[in-house]
Amino acid sequence: MALAVGGPLVTAGTIAIVIALKRISEAIKQPKVYRFAFYSVAATVAGVAAAVLLMLAWPPAYASMLGNPDPYVYAFTFPWYYLLGTIAVAVTSTIFAIISALFLKKSLDIVGDRLSIKTFKTSGLLLVLGAVLAIVIVGIYISIAGYIVLATAFYTIRGESEWP
Repeated sequence: MALAVGGPLVTAGTIAIVIALKRISEAIKQPKVYRFAFYSVAATVAGVAAAVLLMLAWPPAYASMLGNPDPYVYAFTFPWYYLLGTIAVAVTSTIFAIISALFLKKSLDIVGDRLSIKTFKTSGLLLVLGAVLAIVIVGIYISIAGYIVLATAFYTIRGESEWP
């Protein structure tokens, strides 16, 4: 249930953030803002694809290595194998999340400097910390806080005519 609701909401939120950063990028005449945001989304999509492919490829690869055509026979014989697969997927996801967060932080740092709103920089830092600590579950809550701070930062933007 959570994935059925959460997945589309996260996708919609990501699209909204990228559109907002695209408009800000055009308004402040800094194409790097949109470029880094786009790279962030690309890294996220690549990370999800890599994790899914790793989850799908892990059991058959191990089964073919041992010579048995049924990979799920080993679930009870070699439980550490599935633990290693889980760790591999978690590490892969974390690496791509960190790369994505670093690109988004670069984008938010430029916006924060150009608009003189330090909240953008703070949200970028929280998102990077959340990505680094996501492997320990605490990072998920830090990332949520980062997105809340980012929403606050977008609400503090003054009218375009008042930008430096």
